[in-house]
Amino acid sequence: MTRPASVFCATLLLLASAESARALVIFGASGSGHTTDPEGGLPWDNAGSVTGASGIFLGNFETGSWVLSASHVTGGGAPGITLGGVFYAGVAGSGVQVRNADNTTTDLAMFRIASTPSLPNLTLASVRAAPGDVVTMIGNGGVEGTFKRWDVTTVAGTQNDVWTETGSLLASDYQGYSVAGSIGKRWGQALYFGSGYTFNVGGTGPTSNVVTSFDGLLESTLAVGGDSGGAMFYSIGGQYVLGGITSGLLNLNTPDTKPPGGAVATGKNVGTYYNLNGFADIVTYRDAILATVGSALPIPEPAAAGGLAGALALGAGLLRRRRPAARA
Repeated sequence: MTRPASVFCATLLLLASAESARALVIFGASGSGHTTDPEGGLPWDNAGSVTGASGIFLGNFETGSWVLSASHVTGGGAPGITLGGVFYAGVAGSGVQVRNADNTTTDLAMFRIASTPSLPNLTLASVRAAPGDVVTMIGNGGVEGTFKRWDVTTVAGTQNDVWTETGSLLASDYQGYSVAGSIGKRWGQALYFGSGYTFNVGGTGPTSNVVTSFDGLLESTLAVGGDSGGAMFYSIGGQYVLGGITSGLLNLNTPDTKPPGGAVATGKNVGTYYNLNGFADIVTYRDAILATVGSALPIPEPAAAGGLAGALALGAGLLRRRRPAARA
């Protein structure tokens, strides 16, 4: 079911955590798993850790080897990235904050690294997913903890609604999880909610966002603290493309307070939401990214491929992926 954008009114929280101990929470999962490459073409190895949060290796270009993350993660610098347990140092002075057409800053940041991992160049999305499509996120950190249910009492005024934990399914309005400690890089899937939203995360600048929903679906995923700068992919023509960089956690303001103790929640019924994720929209900023990195290096001959492959251009139609089955 497509969710109407007219119901969307949200505040945004940045997802860089001082503790860097919270990450992809997977609704309906067991608190483990999703920590190895799911294969099928997902650029799992390109995703890494940047300053305790997340980042993605874009590839090797005429101007060097580039990493993409969130501005509120890098601070405009070149902190380096850890990929597959190997740290790749950033090139001093190479940090770039991606700009809007009016030259205002955004929550997208890039920097070069001094050496080149043997990884493919990513494909940047030139077409957005459709509402209801399945997308895949990669981020660093923790897992879902204890399953919880809450009754929410609406109180007049703002920031006054009261969450009361309950063991009763009938008495509960929302269900979700506490957030447990870090286990490292993890992948998960969610539904694409829509595009055309602009947020200013942590004062980094007005950034065009696409949004995903955390739903009462089996293994629906929510990015939280520590996942900032991570990647959101979807499939076009059977190929994974980079469609977004994780930026913030959205609060729908219904209720007007968050779940207690840093927990995350979704409505008891499918189609009711509390938390969504915002991602800097790669389609909007594709040209600016390409202008910074320059053209991809020529693809090596097969005998010397060394893992470098692919380019950033794509012209195929959108492939709709199967929606996950609803949680019982």
